[in-house]
Amino acid sequence: MVLTTFDADPCVLRALRAVANGFLVESTPPEELIGLVRTAAQGHTVLSPAAARRLVAASNAQIAARLFLSEATVKGYVSRALNK
Repeated sequence: MVLTTFDADPCVLRALRAVANGFLVESTPPEELIGLVRTAAQGHTVLSPAAARRLVAASNAQIAARLFLSEATVKGYVSRALNK
């Protein structure tokens, strides 16, 4: 688990590549932080909401480019898949 003041994509990616199962920023409210640390201790991956949004957006762009689709189309497909 990484708890940091840095919320930059290279920091997130470096932490995840180093097998961290969580990346949270210090601005996470204490009541949320406790629950997220417990979730990570159970073996789940947790990310700060801002980092997760940026990583998903970058992932959507890569998928769109590879499949010759618009990012909006990919975002819709991913959202529907996650809802199921």
